[in-house]
Amino acid sequence: MNIFLMYSNIKAKETLKTFIANSELIIHNKSLSGQKLIHPDIDLNKKGLTLSILVPNTSCSSCLEFEVPNMNELYEKYKSQVKVYILGQNSNYLKSYGFKYPVKVIDRVDPIFDMDYEFSNPIALLTSSNGYIYDDYVAEVGNSIKSFDFYNRMSSFLNEISE
Repeated sequence: MNIFLMYSNIKAKETLKTFIANSELIIHNKSLSGQKLIHPDIDLNKKGLTLSILVPNTSCSSCLEFEVPNMNELYEKYKSQVKVYILGQNSNYLKSYGFKYPVKVIDRVDPIFDMDYEFSNPIALLTSSNGYIYDDYVAEVGNSIKSFDFYNRMSSFLNEISE
């Protein structure tokens, strides 16, 4: 089920809001969609969707150079729905790339997902209030278009559900 195509139908807007608030939607494909975010230090919006951005402190610098401006823009518009986390010990890591907003440092001692999943580049997860992942994005070296497209899509989506 493509949640974004379903949502684009204006008549389904209220139905989708109710469905998201009251369900544990599981989507199966090759991504993290349908899995659950379980790390105890990750804060989920109890009233709806959260976009959690996880940045390992080992992320490649070329990824962060085009991720951070997109993250800044999205955070500025949707502070209550966007949470940014550093995986590691350095809370100033993103500031060196121009990130302007608060970040929370979490460790990898506790599992992040309800399955084994390793990543070394930034990852963004659109989750329900109960931690189920509806959509995910993993930054790719040299793919600024993918980053731009993802954050624009999230901005449009968050704007629609905020109205």
